[in-house]
Amino acid sequence: MKKLGIYVHIPFCVRKCAYCDFLSFEGKADKQGPYIGALNREVDIITDKFRIGENDKYEISSIYFGGGTPTSIKESYICDLLCKLITKLRSTGNFAISENIEITLEANPGTLSYEKLIAYKNAGFNRLSIGLQSADNAELNFLSRIHTYEEFKENFLTAYEVGFRNINVDLMTGLPYQSEYNLNRTLDELFALQIRPQHISSYSLIIEKGTEFFDKFGERDEDGKYNGALGAYMPGEELERSMYYFVRNRLIKEGYIQYEISNFAYPGFESVHNSAYWSRQDYIGLGLGASSCINNVRIKNESDLDKYIENPRLIEESVKLESADMMEEFMFLGLRRLSGVSTYEFSTCFNKSMESVFDAPLKKLISEGLMYYDNGRYALTDMGIDYGNYCFSQFLMVR
Repeated sequence: MKKLGIYVHIPFCVRKCAYCDFLSFEGKADKQGPYIGALNREVDIITDKFRIGENDKYEISSIYFGGGTPTSIKESYICDLLCKLITKLRSTGNFAISENIEITLEANPGTLSYEKLIAYKNAGFNRLSIGLQSADNAELNFLSRIHTYEEFKENFLTAYEVGFRNINVDLMTGLPYQSEYNLNRTLDELFALQIRPQHISSYSLIIEKGTEFFDKFGERDEDGKYNGALGAYMPGEELERSMYYFVRNRLIKEGYIQYEISNFAYPGFESVHNSAYWSRQDYIGLGLGASSCINNVRIKNESDLDKYIENPRLIEESVKLESADMMEEFMFLGLRRLSGVSTYEFSTCFNKSMESVFDAPLKKLISEGLMYYDNGRYALTDMGIDYGNYCFSQFLMVR
């Protein structure tokens, strides 16, 4: 039985963060009910489609509610939707729910309460992913976050109190005006908590076009410096790299295992949902602009909110992946994992050896000190992680 992940997109938030380029909207309270109604109709459509006997049978290994900020809308919307989704999946005969299913809810401090957390836990959510980003309130304010560190601390400890035992915390590095001193204070505050998060995701800020930060800081030029009016206040590439290793080394010292470039976990708490993406496992995306990939066909839902509400299965894009696409993805997604890519798994998937397809880039990256080979696996070195985008680009095949 094939494994399957399900992603549910909730595009609403209290306030758009200054760096965010995700498909999300501030407020729109009048659209939230109709949107949840459309999501419920999409659940019906998808599960009814899989009642057809010739469809593959799947084991649902993970469900992930992301956004936006799912916890910014009524908890009854979220809880009822999860209950319906699981009930409909079980009714088709084509889906089995894994005994150890991971059901994650993204949350922002300032949108949680004891009552909400109890409701989420009772509905079946067993993992939270909380966006802290920084323990420095000045940094949070500059990022346009709606919360303080004190609110995060209260929400985090309350989540543990009501029974959540698998909590991820998001951190960000490479922020405007950020120093290693401030970063160290954030880690000190986090590890001073009575309970520690089981999982930490640490991402370097990427400034994307169309965001408030892009208007202020611009983009990096050939020298690695930001060319916007406030670009001088962004950390340079060397400081950004130093921050990455500072966080990585501290987390490893505190007992976390790094299993992916940006992800750290206590043993047994690695993210099932994210790991499935890096392994090219099939997944279904529900909601506005959500993507699915089933049997190597990638589908993207409608991205216009009103059109989606009217017809939740409007398809914006559908692409059948070619063999070259699949092999590329196998390499650059798999190389994000610290364990790298398996030559055996590659040959099993594609009936040809990895070296017969990618001999030149493999040899090149090894000769440049960016990759190593060990016991049937290729993986990036520390320097290869530093130049990850360069390494990944080597596996883009000429069409």
